[in-house]
Amino acid sequence: MAQSANQIGTRAVILKTNDFGDTDRYLTLLSPDLGLIEVLAKGVRSLKGKRRQPSDFLTLADFELFYYRGRYRLNQSRLVYAFLPLRLDLVRLTCAAHLAELLGDLTTDAEQAAAVYELFLRFCYALEKNQQNPLLYVHAAEVKLMQLAGFGPDWQHCIDCQHQLSPTEGAWFSFPQMGLLCAAHAATAGLQPLKPGPAAGSQTGRAAGQNLSAADLRALRYFSEAQLPALFNFQADAAVKTDLDQFMPDYLSWNLDKQYHHLEMLDKLDFNSFSDSQ
Repeated sequence: MAQSANQIGTRAVILKTNDFGDTDRYLTLLSPDLGLIEVLAKGVRSLKGKRRQPSDFLTLADFELFYYRGRYRLNQSRLVYAFLPLRLDLVRLTCAAHLAELLGDLTTDAEQAAAVYELFLRFCYALEKNQQNPLLYVHAAEVKLMQLAGFGPDWQHCIDCQHQLSPTEGAWFSFPQMGLLCAAHAATAGLQPLKPGPAAGSQTGRAAGQNLSAADLRALRYFSEAQLPALFNFQADAAVKTDLDQFMPDYLSWNLDKQYHHLEMLDKLDFNSFSDSQ
């Protein structure tokens, strides 16, 4: 990988861009070798034709970098894959932007960079295949990314009695406790789904928990446990998608103390009819 003390070559995907000055651009790259890094691409916006170098969001490329005193500068880059079907599709581009933001918040350990890099690329390829609703791929990637980052809860057992849930059992998921409660312990506690708002608990504006069906839990277990090559090879029905659409924003928010807004854009589109027509 390293060509000299200061010259570094790596394959990476661009997760974020930030224009600077008249012609420069900062690139946030995810590399399996280097992890998440910020690179200054000087003059890249002024290049035209054959001189133009890959510097757009969601571009996979081979980068030659100059490293000095903790900073990276782009020497040159060569396009590997542009993910054009995603970049030309507003819904799928929004899904990719959401996961890129989440990944940027979670990827701090270079040791996990290779797995996270593979996860993101497999996610993008799955979106391109367009076999089912894109948000199901988003939820699969969210759960796996949280598991890789060390946030994954036990999707098999009740946190109170350690009862192992059967494949046909649903459960209550407690956000404050970050775990499942079996039907008996949820009933004993008198738990019912709470609507977001000041009464939802210490985390204002967030639900305190949610009932998850047996099908929901089977999906969450699969997303958490599946090996990356098989992660996106699944089928889930509309009811599971609806439940996870509600569950995952609160799950992320309670864990990371942050609201993610990219997917809210899809609420303003006729998304259901759009996805059903694909």
